[in-house]
Amino acid sequence: MQRSYRSKLLKNRLKIILLVFLATTTIALTVIARPVAHLTLTAWSDRDDRQPLPAGMVDDASHLNQTQVTIRQVKSQPGVAEVLLQSVLRDALRQGKKVAIWGQYPAGWPLAFS
Repeated sequence: MQRSYRSKLLKNRLKIILLVFLATTTIALTVIARPVAHLTLTAWSDRDDRQPLPAGMVDDASHLNQTQVTIRQVKSQPGVAEVLLQSVLRDALRQGKKVAIWGQYPAGWPLAFS
């Protein structure tokens, strides 16, 4: 009798552990399934239908902010760069435009103003 009681107790514990495991797994899969499905469908339907930009135009990541720019590249000559920057700033001030300085700064690399 003692032996059958222990075996029933072990079976009940095993059933409880199995049910808890199944419930936890089901809840986890339910929570994870929606984002995974969303990302999968987004990747599946993703397409690159952007048109190339005309010269003198830039756009942001949303592709909703196409803007006309004037780009002037400067080589790594400090004197030339200073004169060009002065003229760009003077012209921008006169015309009420904004100036953005962008590019790469290591020695020998070009810098651009737009």
